[in-house]
Amino acid sequence: MKNIFKLSLAVTAAVIISGCGNGSSITDANINYNQQNVFNAVPPSVQLQNYNVLVKDDIIKGAKVSAYECNSSIEVGNGLYTLQNCVSKPSFILVEGGTIGNTGTKQTFPLLLNTSQSGKDDNFVVTPLTTLVANASSQDMDTLAKKLGIKKEDIFTDPEKVSNMTKLLQKINAIYLKAEADGAVANKVLFVTAVREAIVNNTNGQPDFNVTKVGIDVQKSSLNKPKMFGIVFTGDLQDNDDILSQIAKAQQPANATFLGLVFDDVIPNADIRIYKADDNSTMATTKADANGKFSFTLSSSWLDRINNSDFVIVLEAKSGKIVLKSSITSSKLRNMLNKYKKITPSKEDNLVISNVTTIKHAVLKKNNAFNDVKSYENNLTYLQTYYGDKLLKASAVLKYVVDNNDTNALNKNGASDTYHLAVQLIDVNISNNKIDVNDSVPQNAGISSTVIQATEQNISSNALLAKQLVSNTSDTGEKNGFEEAAKNANNVFYRLLAYYDANGEFIREYTKIITFTGGYESTTCYIKGDAYDTDWDCNEPIKISNANFNNGIYNVVDDNGIIIQYSLDGNQSIYVDKVNKSYMLYEVTKSLTDIDGNVTNVQELLVDNYDIVDMFRRMPDIDSNSYNELKSLVQGKNRNEVNAELNRYVREKIDTIKKYFTK
Repeated sequence: MKNIFKLSLAVTAAVIISGCGNGSSITDANINYNQQNVFNAVPPSVQLQNYNVLVKDDIIKGAKVSAYECNSSIEVGNGLYTLQNCVSKPSFILVEGGTIGNTGTKQTFPLLLNTSQSGKDDNFVVTPLTTLVANASSQDMDTLAKKLGIKKEDIFTDPEKVSNMTKLLQKINAIYLKAEADGAVANKVLFVTAVREAIVNNTNGQPDFNVTKVGIDVQKSSLNKPKMFGIVFTGDLQDNDDILSQIAKAQQPANATFLGLVFDDVIPNADIRIYKADDNSTMATTKADANGKFSFTLSSSWLDRINNSDFVIVLEAKSGKIVLKSSITSSKLRNMLNKYKKITPSKEDNLVISNVTTIKHAVLKKNNAFNDVKSYENNLTYLQTYYGDKLLKASAVLKYVVDNNDTNALNKNGASDTYHLAVQLIDVNISNNKIDVNDSVPQNAGISSTVIQATEQNISSNALLAKQLVSNTSDTGEKNGFEEAAKNANNVFYRLLAYYDANGEFIREYTKIITFTGGYESTTCYIKGDAYDTDWDCNEPIKISNANFNNGIYNVVDDNGIIIQYSLDGNQSIYVDKVNKSYMLYEVTKSLTDIDGNVTNVQELLVDNYDIVDMFRRMPDIDSNSYNELKSLVQGKNRNEVNAELNRYVREKIDTIKKYFTK
């Protein structure tokens, strides 16, 4: 089933490129260097529609209702909302935020409807129960309905029209909300699946279940397999009529509270210190429990400083020779404290102190990025966009050492603890902003490349750790800025790729992406071998009318139900004085969700000008050294393994474009 929950987007090596052109490449004879783009993007004519949506546990007010196919929504009242300016019928409807009835309890867990299950073309109903089945098969829905003693169509009906349904919805929702208020839900689809399975196992023919027993089962599932969806603490819910009050209490502690986890897998009983990065002043101390869980409050003076100034905060966990660190900006905490009184890892990934966050910290420390928030954010985005492969590899080495309590690795490298090993693992060249892994560290410890690769896979498939590999640094809305980037690029982007195919032939490839409401188009073109005086061979363009900007993020749903989403991580303008021209680089996260709900997330580098594509074509003739460097770079790697390498390569070579205007 499709998954459009806003959950951890796991970084994997899959690269699906979106593309370009029709063979009309630039030539020396007719080039016009002032043109904005060689290909014009023409927006299609789109018939827009509105759809009605009822959102209930009890009535949920003040929520954000969205669908990939729709541009906006309005609240009508009494739990009713209208999705506006939709390019087609919504495939999924997502509800975020709001409050439940007049209780003041916040709807912190998103609710979802898979409209294809409902049998409706309008007047949709979204509830905790529709969320429970959104990724379920028809057989799973039949089983659940039978266990609950209801009809399958009751799931998609106004709950006021079904006996005992409101109480049932409140119990389901209580488990969702308790997990958000007391844990780290990194993969919401798998979490909801675990809740559904626990309800089926604890229900027998009545529209009711014991919420304590279900909560205990879900908590056990998370602790037994934390890599699947995270860690939640739902076992202390009491099965009584006062369940919403329990949730309100969990959501609204007396003082602003922060909940965190020390996690590699679970690391128990660590000493926790929270301090200000630039001057090392302690903000709070606490201790993790046997499950790696910790919480802390801040004094009023520290809360005042968070509210009135920008700085970087470090979270440090120590357990013997295991020392791990994470970091977060005061502005992020400030923004969250404006909405919530309790901040948990479900809302902020960096409250999970892990091997990944420790490597990030080591890189940022070496880059002197902790004294200035803007420098911190820019360096973090740069690391994750251009050096994601290095981040993953170094994290894998550190995870292996921590998992195996490998003091030999520390001793062989003269490291007093795992943080100092992390510092040694990373080579940072500040002058040219290059980052690499110091391979002598694992070699000294006898950690083989096979072990490192296996641990990399472990991290990439771990819901909590994989989420931390993806860029999410912006406090200023950059993540939602892809729509503005598209306007600046005249809705046309280009993405470059190079690889050796299965026959050992070298391939240069580029993809042109057109992004309009109601008109996504992707065309991939390629050149085989070392040719430079030929046009590109282009595949037929992929055209999808179900495409829309929503809150600055670009969403596409194809006819097979595959969802593509583009969000902006950052951008940079590079001025080339030789040609008196600036080239824009857009650092984006491209998320793909297949029909089984599997999410693939890739950090991509897009350019806004065809000059860069033509440079790629002419490189064997104009700059053979750079061309041979490119071939060497991708040698021995398949097209799924070269993403971060090529991001770096394109970023570094743009300045050399002046060569292409002098020959």
